[in-house]
Amino acid sequence: SFDAPAWFNVVYEPTKSELYYLRGDSQEVRVADRMTGRTISSIELAGTPSYLVEDAARHRLIVRIADKPLIQVIDTADHTVTAAWKARQDGVSAMALSADGTRLFSSAGRDIVMLDGMTGQELARCPSSDEMTSMVYDSETGYVLALAGSTVKGVVYGVLGTAFIQAVLQGIGLWIAGVPGAAILGFVTFFL
Repeated sequence: SFDAPAWFNVVYEPTKSELYYLRGDSQEVRVADRMTGRTISSIELAGTPSYLVEDAARHRLIVRIADKPLIQVIDTADHTVTAAWKARQDGVSAMALSADGTRLFSSAGRDIVMLDGMTGQELARCPSSDEMTSMVYDSETGYVLALAGSTVKGVVYGVLGTAFIQAVLQGIGLWIAGVPGAAILGFVTFFL
């Protein structure tokens, strides 16, 4: 079992049967045995990690650092940091890696940035309407699908606000019409 506070991210490395995981309260990636959960080693980072993606073909992990403008690359063969790439500091971030490992997509504030997956050099920047909380690369289409956190939150608030207004208006309408229990029926409407 793992002690997993907020900002928890796990990657399974099948060739060595290892789990790589990070926690937002430390400045390391921990490596654990898949079967026992026992920590094998800890890989020190330059800051607090926020996101982790695996490039299995090249036996490496790519880690976004939340509190510094940095992305670090870890070699899974010897559990060492082998490269550090500059990145825009935006705290919470998301990343996705192309199937061949040549393109890394990362959130950068309200932008999605495409980096060279081998050097970390910025290749393109695409503006977005919101900060990204999750990304997935679709190898069949070549598209990056991104989830915008405040957009989801806005939809939830919109649905709840609309339900509340409908319930109030229906309750008032039923009360004007003289229907017994108008307030209760209006309250029930909120949940329907």
